[in-house]
Parts: sequence; structure tokens; C-alpha cells
Amino acid sequence: MNLKEFKHIFYGEKMNINGELTKEKATKYFSKEILCEKSKDFRKIPIDKILLILEKTANKISNKNDYYYKKIIKNMPAITNYSKEMIELAMDLFPQMLTVDNLKKRLKSIGNYNSLDYFINDKYNKMDRSVPIGSVLHITAGNIFLGSIDSLITGIITKNINILKVSSQDFLFPSLFYEALMEIDKDRIIIPYIAITYWSRKNIEIEKTVKNQFDAVLIFGGEEAVVNYKNGLSAKTEIYSFGPKISFGLVCKDLERDEIKNSAKGFAKDIVYWEQRACTSCQNIFIEDSSNVKLFIDSLYNELENLALKFPQNQLELDSKVEIRKEREIEKWRQFNGKCQLLEGRCGFHTVIVNKSNKIISSPLNRTIYINIVHSYKDIFKGNIEKLKYYMSTVGIVCKENLQDKVEKFIDYGVLRFCRPGSMSVNNDESAPHDGVYLCNLLVRHINKEDLKESELALDFASNIKKDDIILSKLNLLLKEAIKAPFYKEFYKKVKLPLKSLEEFKDIPILEKKHIFNNSVDKGNQMITRKNNNSYVFSAGGTTGKMKYVEYSYDEFKESQKVFGKGFKAVGITKEDTVVNYMKVGAFWTAFLAVNKGLEETGCKILPITANQSERETIEYLKKFKPNVIVGLPGNIILLAQEIEKIHVNIKIEKIYYGGEHMSMKAKEYIKNILGAKIISSFSYAAVEIGPIGFQCPHCKGSEHHVLEDWCYLESDKNGEAIVTSLNKTLNPIIRYRIGDKIKWIEEPCSCGRTSKKFKLLSRTDDVIRLNVSDIYLNDVQGVLKNVKEVSPFFQIIIKNVDKMRDIIFKIETKSKNANYNKEMLINKIKLLLKTNIRSIGKDYRNNLINNINIELLPPYAIERVGRTGKIRKIIDRRIY
Repeated sequence: MNLKEFKHIFYGEKMNINGELTKEKATKYFSKEILCEKSKDFRKIPIDKILLILEKTANKISNKNDYYYKKIIKNMPAITNYSKEMIELAMDLFPQMLTVDNLKKRLKSIGNYNSLDYFINDKYNKMDRSVPIGSVLHITAGNIFLGSIDSLITGIITKNINILKVSSQDFLFPSLFYEALMEIDKDRIIIPYIAITYWSRKNIEIEKTVKNQFDAVLIFGGEEAVVNYKNGLSAKTEIYSFGPKISFGLVCKDLERDEIKNSAKGFAKDIVYWEQRACTSCQNIFIEDSSNVKLFIDSLYNELENLALKFPQNQLELDSKVEIRKEREIEKWRQFNGKCQLLEGRCGFHTVIVNKSNKIISSPLNRTIYINIVHSYKDIFKGNIEKLKYYMSTVGIVCKENLQDKVEKFIDYGVLRFCRPGSMSVNNDESAPHDGVYLCNLLVRHINKEDLKESELALDFASNIKKDDIILSKLNLLLKEAIKAPFYKEFYKKVKLPLKSLEEFKDIPILEKKHIFNNSVDKGNQMITRKNNNSYVFSAGGTTGKMKYVEYSYDEFKESQKVFGKGFKAVGITKEDTVVNYMKVGAFWTAFLAVNKGLEETGCKILPITANQSERETIEYLKKFKPNVIVGLPGNIILLAQEIEKIHVNIKIEKIYYGGEHMSMKAKEYIKNILGAKIISSFSYAAVEIGPIGFQCPHCKGSEHHVLEDWCYLESDKNGEAIVTSLNKTLNPIIRYRIGDKIKWIEEPCSCGRTSKKFKLLSRTDDVIRLNVSDIYLNDVQGVLKNVKEVSPFFQIIIKNVDKMRDIIFKIETKSKNANYNKEMLINKIKLLLKTNIRSIGKDYRNNLINNINIELLPPYAIERVGRTGKIRKIIDRRIY
């Protein structure tokens, strides 16, 4: 493609312009009004939606069976003078650059990338909000054809308006990328906010216009181009320039033979990739003098020979040929005079020149490498490196000892990047800085909210329209990741993605407890989406129930802990408080760990006492440290209060927060009476599988909670059963999960001003009754009753609060209406069997605050059946009503 064939595209529309951009069009499309208006609109687009479109575009353009890929492979070798094989390598790397995961890594430098959408609790427990700088002009060089799009992507993911001035060396790749983007971006999420165009360096009028209109100019190029754009720049326009750089390698003398060979193999890639045209390409290698020098030279040469077969060079331009030939002839003469060694490629056009020198030598590129032998790496600092300080980029280094000393010394001379051989010309870490700066940081500004109330700046206060758009984009991203897991790939095989609305999400299959149990991480990785190191495994279930294990990545668990902290702050824990973490710890439980980190978010003083020890021991800690807040399970807090009452000790706790189950009014009254608590409230509604789900504000009554909408999405089915999705868990996704609780939506707006949905937690609906230290599982009850010949398998368990204790009623149907049995004797037998075989109502009877266990024997079909299904509601939990 040449300039005549090139189509200028402004904000998704192809312009009827022949040749380079005209002043008239530049004035119109770069006007302050257009750029400002578009910037406001693009800022409203959810970031997850942007990332997903970019990943799909990269996959589209790199699909080997597609038009774009075929055109690139056919035409780019001639345009770039890279071989077909080198272009194929670049296209293999390109989709990796634009995966959602790697795009998020790029954004790591700004903090939590969601801050581009809304205020979020991020660094140093502070609310953060990032906004784009506005409009960015990208001036890119043509030496690495992916570079222009790489720069553009940085502008897009920071939600800026982006104008890409393409290089005269390559009109094709940017054009194909934009065309592929337009094909993917059917809803015009990104394309209305970017343009690709061209004008020559001699067009002074347009350059004058752009230097006054844009908020930033991002320029990659030679010194002349950088100086040119700095000249005459308006006061409002920032310029971020990345001029020519030089990179080299260092091989130390303390290496083993295998390490020498491996380093040579790595450096060969750094020489061959991109024909040394990248700023990070290796042009010189310094090697400390030792018996390994010859081995390194031979190994490097052999690797260059091998790579010449894998990546043959294109026909070099005449100027390049002349320059390399001139260098070879000079070195041949020096070799004849015993001053160097020259090795010319047989399988390719590579050149290895060996000197005894401490100077960095500018290479004619195209696989021309200087091996400079030095006595010590310190000799390099006596050469010309000081004069080249501004031009330093990367040092590929391999050594066994004193690595830090060496790195620190090179930092003094301007080197900003260090890596191992083989990584110089390939970016292995998308979150790393470029030339010492984080590009994304340059293109955003962070909002200073000074001393405004943080509690009133969050997604909780955003309009429902904005939230729904953000949540839908998160769900689409989550579903895209989920289908990488074998289970979800099969489970969602009929689901068409992406979803167009939250209504469509209701058609996604519901995840039941049996799905998680059957695909628990202790049984395999069927629900795992990626390599699962750097993770936690937690259990969901009791010691006698069906244990389910779920996995969180480190980052996911850290984020869930921050979300807990948000709830703690909302409910009233402050930095002035001294708080007891009175959750139990161990046995794969999340609670203690999550609560502890959540408390850190409030800035309070934490006493990590746990509820693992006896109440007497806990009381001694309370007497010693005099906390004013305690966080724990209701049963543990009641047991503690009972012990305090029993031994007549004066301990007062101002605020008490509970979780795991509801606390009855009688229990609250008792605790207030014993501990003098002014506030008794739920600290969260959560589940191991999901993490935090709801939190209370001061205006929530009883079991009312707000949904933590930046962490999860909560629905209810026609029966009022809660269906929950964790928005941020992508390692072991939990999507549309029937959690086992009934809820009721509260339609009236909350007096706290939050727009986050509000619900009342009603009762459990599943196969477990949660108690204080151990639980009742239906499986255990069934196991007991199957050995009692007089009764049928049909039963119902009712649990209700009696003062600060609980009564449990077992309604059990007999096999026959007219059965002949001693009713009292049978009731006692069943009660004994239940207490003997079920720990929660036997050994843990007192600790679970059980008042009475009652057995009611009923004739067949006496227990009420549910609707048309004819099923018995096995558990009726009346503790919450």
C-alpha cells in the first residue's frame, strides 16, 4: 500500500482525501470542540468492554485463515524488509500483546484499572479515580511495524482520543488493524474515538495545528523528529518522546559451560529478532576474558547459523549491503593485522566481529554483532558509555555473583532495563515500564478528592444506567474467561457471547452445589481457567457434609479482602477503634484471613485473637487490651457473653459485628445487657464460593444488606432464591450460583444515598443448617433415619430462636399410618441416634447454643409438600424472621 491507496479514517469514517492530510481537514477534525466532546463520551465507556474488543480484534487479525493475516503475510515482508518468517513470528506475538490479561497488566501502573470507570478503594487505602489526559497524537517510527499499534493501544486503554500519524514506511498494517477493529466493533465502542492519518514532515501548517490542539504527543523516532516536535509546542500540550536507543549484552566470567551455551542461544535471538532495528536489540556483547570466550563465540555463531535457517533474511537494501560490506572489509584488514576476529555467516548474512575493546560500537544492524572482550565489566565504564548515557536502553546480563552491584553500576550510566539473554527484543512483562516510564501513567490523571468523604465516592453512588453498563461488561469478560475451563466450555456450549443485555444473562444456566462438588478443585481442574499457582484453596462445607473446595488467585483474594473492608467502613468501624478479630481460623476457612485484611482497610488497631481458644483465655486478652469492637460469629459472641456473666467480670464492648448467620433480637438484647454494646450489626453477608456479597450501612435494619456491586451480581429467581455471580473471580469462576438463601428485594431508596441494590436476607433453602461451631447436614440425618425401620425417608427440620438459644424440631413421617410402635420409645431412640451420629447436636450441643431437640412423628404425607413439584422443603430456618 502506498500513499495514494491509503485511506484516512477519522472516528470510524473513511475520508475522501487523496494523498496526505489537508490543512482544512486537520483544522476541522482536530478542533478543540470535537476532541473535548469525544473525550467526554469515551470516558463513559466501561473499560472491560474496551479490553474485550481489543482482544477480539487481535485474534481476528492474527487468524491465519482470515483475509487480514493473509494480506499481512503477503505484503509486509516487502514493506518492512523482514522475512516472511519474521512477520509470522510478529503475528504470533501480536494477539498475546492484546489479551485482556496483558492489557490489564499494562494498566497496573495506574493502580486498579477499574478506577478508569469509577472511584475505587486502591492504593494505601485511598479512593482512586483515573481519567484520560484527553487527546493524544501518536507519532511512530516504521522500524518495528507493531510499534504504531502498540502505541495506539496504550492510548485506547487509557480512554483517550487517539490520532495515529502512520509512518511513511508502513501504511498497510495500521490500516488493516483499523479495518479489523471496525469489523469487530459493530456497536461503535472504540472506533468513534480514534483516527489514522498521514502528513509529511515538511507540512509545517499541519504540524503547527497539531502542536496546539492535542493534550499530549507520544513520539517514537529519531532525534530529528523528537527535536522537531518539541519546537513550537503549545503550553497545554505535553510531549513524551522516545528517541533512538542502544542496547548491549554482558557475559561474566563466572559461568559454567552450559550457562555459556544458553546465554549464546539467547543473545542470538536478540540479534536476529527484528534485524536489530528495535531500540532493545543487541548490538554489542561484552564478555569478561576467561577460558569461556572461545566457547561463547563458537556457540553464538552456531546459533546464528541455526536461526538463519529458521528466519532467513530478506534481500537487504543496497545502502545496508554497502554499509555491512564496508564494515566487513575494514574488519578483514584488522583481522589480517591480528587486531580482531571476523566471522561471516554461511547460512545467512550475519556478521560476528570480535575485539578487545571497552567501547560500545554502533552497528550497521541486520545481524551485525560486536563481541567486545574486557578484563572486567568495570572496564566498560572507562570506555564511551558516559557519552552515550542519554541513549541507553537495555542490558542483557548473565552472571552468577554480585548481580545487584552490576545492575546498580549500569544504572549510574543511564541503563533503565535489565533482562536475561533472549528477552531483550521480546517483552515478557506487560506491566514493566518502557524506557524508565509507565506509558499508561503518562496518559492519565489521578483525581484529588482531598478531604471529601470517601464513603460517598464509589460505584455504590453511581446511576443505575452506568452501573448496569459496567456490570454487563464485567459479566461478558467473566464469561469469556470461564469457557477456558472444561466444565464451563461444556456448560455454556449453547450460550452466545457477548451478551447484549443483563436480561440475556438470566438465560445462562444456573450453577448448583452439585456442580461445584462434582468439579471441586480437589478432584481436578475442570472449573479452573488457567495455570493455578499463586492461589489459595478454601473449603465450602462442614466436616461431615459434602466438602467443596474452591480456588482464589492471590490477587482475587486480596481484592475480596478490600471489599470486606469497604463493608466494615460502611457499618461504622473507624481508625479510632480497637477491634478483636474473633473469627475461627484454620481448616481451609476464609473468614479469619478475610476479616483481618478487611479490618486493615479501616485503619483500626487489630487484635487477631481468634475464637479458637477457650472463652476464659479470651476474657484475659479482653481485660489486658480493652478493645471497643469485636467481630465474630453470633454463637461465639453469645458463649463469650455467657462466660463473662458467669464469672462476674466487668467487660464492655461498644460495637459488636457478626456474620455467618443472623442474630435474634433476644440474643442482641442479652449481649447488650452483658457487654453494654451500643451497636450490634451484621458486618457482611458472604459465602466461601463467592466472597463478600452484601454489607450493611447504618440505615439497614435487621437482615437488610446492600449488594457489593463492584464485586458480585445478585439475582433472585421466582421463588426468591439468591443467585450470585462473583464478577472478579476468573481463576475458579462461580457464575449464577444458587447459594442456598432466600432474599427479598427492598425497592425503596436507602436513606444513606447509595444506589446499590438492597435486599433482606430471609432463610436458608439448601441442605445445611449453619450453626456456631459445626453444622447439620441433610446427608447425616438421612444416614441416621435409614437405620430406623419404622420411619420413612421423608422429614423436615425446623430451627428457630428461643431467647438467645435455638430449638431444633425434626418432623419425621412414619412408613405406615397404622404402624404399631411405642411412640415415646421410638422418639427417644431417634433422638439418641441423632445426637450420637451428628456432632453438631451431640458433642457440640452447648457450643451451638441448642436449647431443645424435639422429635415429631407424623403419619405419611403429613408434612406439607411444595406446589406442583410435590417435594418437601427439608429445612425451615426461622432464625431470621
